[in-house]
Amino acid sequence: MIAVLIVAVFVTWVSLAIGGSSVEHAADDAMTAAAALAAAVCCFWAAKRHRAELRRFWVLMGCAMAAWSVGEIVWGFYEVVLGQTVPALSLADVGYLGAVPLAAAALLFYPSESASGSPRVRALLDGLIVAGSVLLVSWVLVLKSVVHASGASPLATSVQLAYPLGDAVIVALVVIALARTPTSARRSLGWVLTGLAAMAVADSGFVYLTAVGGYATGDLIDTGWLVAYLAIALGALHAVLNRACSVSAPVESQGSLRRSMLVYAPSVAALVLAAATIVRGGVIDRVLWMTVLGTVVLVIARQVLAVAENATLTATVEAKVIARTDELRHQALHDALTGLPNRSLIMDRIEQLLARGRRTDTRGAALYLDLDGFKTVNDSLGHAQGDRLLQAVAIRLASGLRDADTLGRMGGDEFVILLDGDELVTTVELIAQRLIEVLHQPFEINGVPLAITASIGIATGDRASAGDLLRDADVALYEAKALGKNRYACYQPEMQDAIHDRLACLPTDLPPPDHGYGRCRSALALAPLHSWRDRSESLHTAVGRQRRHHRRGPLGAHGSLPAGPGVARPGQPAECLGERLGPSTRQRQHHRRCSARPR
Repeated sequence: MIAVLIVAVFVTWVSLAIGGSSVEHAADDAMTAAAALAAAVCCFWAAKRHRAELRRFWVLMGCAMAAWSVGEIVWGFYEVVLGQTVPALSLADVGYLGAVPLAAAALLFYPSESASGSPRVRALLDGLIVAGSVLLVSWVLVLKSVVHASGASPLATSVQLAYPLGDAVIVALVVIALARTPTSARRSLGWVLTGLAAMAVADSGFVYLTAVGGYATGDLIDTGWLVAYLAIALGALHAVLNRACSVSAPVESQGSLRRSMLVYAPSVAALVLAAATIVRGGVIDRVLWMTVLGTVVLVIARQVLAVAENATLTATVEAKVIARTDELRHQALHDALTGLPNRSLIMDRIEQLLARGRRTDTRGAALYLDLDGFKTVNDSLGHAQGDRLLQAVAIRLASGLRDADTLGRMGGDEFVILLDGDELVTTVELIAQRLIEVLHQPFEINGVPLAITASIGIATGDRASAGDLLRDADVALYEAKALGKNRYACYQPEMQDAIHDRLACLPTDLPPPDHGYGRCRSALALAPLHSWRDRSESLHTAVGRQRRHHRRGPLGAHGSLPAGPGVARPGQPAECLGERLGPSTRQRQHHRRCSARPR
């Protein structure tokens, strides 16, 4: 806000020539010199407050501002103290032109994210495009008139040309610095860019007006220098107040619209100006043609580089998508705990095994392995220890197999091993025995030794489907468990009949949840009911401890419930009683004949 007020006061003063030309000249020189000194002080302050990576930039920019302030002071000394017109070549030019290499060095030393290869080439092309565009505009509007102006010595002409050429170089370096600077650190550099752009406009206007003899101190073109110094001072102050901003943050997307406009807007303006010159029938000299041609070539090279970058980016994205797809496919087909193939992949591998066996007339095999007593490990040591044990088991099993074999985890403590008939050099039984022996060595899980065994069911030969082969291996595993665990069993068809016999013993007519006597208002005890034939305690009935059931009404004289389904009456034959037994009672009768699968 203060900077805007200063600029407004300056414009008003020089426009109205308040106090006459002498006062106007003095005010102009004093305000521009003071603004340049203020910019130098602010830059040195920013250098003091920042660490080494930014200190060098602000020191060099402060020196450039100090050189400009020297030029302003010398210019004012000529006009105010000596009361004479500043000559075409003076010590003021030393200060002005000496600031250009200092500002250029500051921009070159501006820290940015390290880049190599394509990013550096892109930044260089962007800078050259902007520099060529600025040079083209300067040639059409200013430099051409300066070169063809009569009465100027070669040295004076060179000095006059050095101003816009130096500004073009600085603007190009600013574009390169902006392209390599993260968004979080661009505010300060943006103010510097604004100041240098204003200075470029002011210098070009000064050179043109000087060439045609129309410049005098107090001209509105002097506002450009005041704005330039104030903008650079604001950039330095912003850097002081935001010194925590990191310049090593990631650079924003290289394809941003802002950057494209920064590079191509000057190029379009320059080419439009050159085209307008040609259309108006102006003289097309060699410098104009070379500048236009060079700018066009640079733009084409920049576009070719952009196409190459896009192709590289597309290939990178495709590679990442493929890698992510492979990762998701692996996660979908492999067990998360052990990294082994899961059920889906195992079934697919079995189908392949069966198809290969049919083609080559060989007999593959499926081994269904189950750890004995794993539930005890989980219950006593916790699931975390159980998971570590499963991982260790998977590693040890894999060490006992060939590369051609497939080891997978079905879930829980169940593993499946697939053996290709083409690759078998020993019998399947020997391999199963070797796997059992591999697990005999105790595991050490977090310093705790754990001993565990395994049972294996084996199924070999062709089947109609993968599910059939796996089912038969599971049936053989069931048999190995029933025979005492820590062994293997090969599938035989009669094993299936034994399974069916056991399943036939299981009850199928379970009562609804609210059918029994469990909802008596007091706890019920099971008392033995003796058969009238063998007096054995084979049946049980419920005896109430209170006098009333919540639904069945009063209890009997001895505190028992009225007779109901599955409850024996005195003198009732056992044969009739058997017909009225509840499912749970029948299950207890058959307990000795029907047993569940051992674990």
